[in-house]
Amino acid sequence: MEEVKNKIPGNGRSIAGMVLGIIAIVWCLFQLMSFGAINEGLNQVSNYTNLEGISLPFIYFWFGFGYTLFSLIPSLIGLPLSISGLKKQKTGKNVTGIVLNTISLIFSIIVYVYIMSCA
Repeated sequence: MEEVKNKIPGNGRSIAGMVLGIIAIVWCLFQLMSFGAINEGLNQVSNYTNLEGISLPFIYFWFGFGYTLFSLIPSLIGLPLSISGLKKQKTGKNVTGIVLNTISLIFSIIVYVYIMSCA
């Protein structure tokens, strides 16, 4: 007898959102472990502001963007996936994805605001 598998609607989105949430949280943990290096990096960046026409806030903007990029992108993609998967089916994978992506997004924004406040 052939076994028929029922496809669960939204399951792929749930898994993708959860995996992206895990990736984003791992990058946030890397950011947390290297949080003390932010000031050192900002000092090195500010030493190279002798370039004419480039302001320090502009350089800090791109430094902060690059620093938080690898946690922002997965969380910005994973959060909508988890939410749309939750609309199809309410599972723990969706809730886990939403929680992980939200924590990662909030942490990334806090780090970015901190970097920009140093400018």
